[in-house]
Amino acid sequence: MNNYHFSVVVPVYQKGNYVEKCINSVLCQNYPFYEIILVDDGSTDNSGKICDDYAAKYSQIHVYHKKNTGVSDTRNYGISKSTNPYIAFLDADDFWDMGFLSEIAKLIQKYPQCGMYSTNFYKICFGHLLENETEITGDCVVDNYFKQSLYNTIVNSSNVVIKKNLLLEVGGFPVGMIDAEDLYTWVKIASISKCAYSDKKLSYYNLESEGWRLRKNKKDVDGYNFKQLLTNEDDFYKKEYLSKLAYKKAVYYLINGFKKEADIQIKPFMNSKLFKLNMIKYRLLRLIPSCWILKAVLIDASIVKRINKYFKTQLI
Repeated sequence: MNNYHFSVVVPVYQKGNYVEKCINSVLCQNYPFYEIILVDDGSTDNSGKICDDYAAKYSQIHVYHKKNTGVSDTRNYGISKSTNPYIAFLDADDFWDMGFLSEIAKLIQKYPQCGMYSTNFYKICFGHLLENETEITGDCVVDNYFKQSLYNTIVNSSNVVIKKNLLLEVGGFPVGMIDAEDLYTWVKIASISKCAYSDKKLSYYNLESEGWRLRKNKKDVDGYNFKQLLTNEDDFYKKEYLSKLAYKKAVYYLINGFKKEADIQIKPFMNSKLFKLNMIKYRLLRLIPSCWILKAVLIDASIVKRINKYFKTQLI
């Protein structure tokens, strides 16, 4: 196998309870060619000190401290400090299996034409490991990233490695975007490059951390929306996938009481074909008080999950 070199970019903000496990999971990789770039985004807890302590012990760890500017700017800063051609992203409250980087290296060797590489993953929720369901078996070049992503998560912020030159080409992450900034970036990358994927579950995505609380009652600084990613050449599945993301972003805004911003997000996608039901739900959610929207969304998600589970059982 060729020796591919990775820069692991870890944005750190108020993650003192998680960051040690995150860093250790990289140090325990059975693949040796990497550096770790820890970027402390103005944490006021002990996160920064923990990072400094690790950097004092391990030469492959580099720590940078800066004022708080948000996760997009923090990831971009980490990319700017990287020295390797492949950038791996890992959130400070998530962690990897020891074989993650070696599996990515195998994918790169097998599918060098791709620009984005990812593996399957586990979700952690209230102490339980939940499997991320996908129809892909083995490893492959994903035929249509947007078609697959409509119902199955292929890429998240802790299971992906991207060629550095592609990240620079798309301008990195959208600075000032509060929610779904990573999804916005994956769409830009997938629009110009293929994704290679392995079904091995080698990453652990934490649903329990307090990240959503840090975003509460905040809105994008520069008015980002998913319409900006639409072009006349886009296929049906990309348009529908963007429709799905716009719906989720609009609901986030409704929950936080930003109806005007929610309308801006959803308006370009009201004629969605696959997600017409989402548009109906949006109109209904907009009629109820903000304080009840989150509860309504959770009830809806529970009902949808039960329906999907029922039909899946009937097909077995």
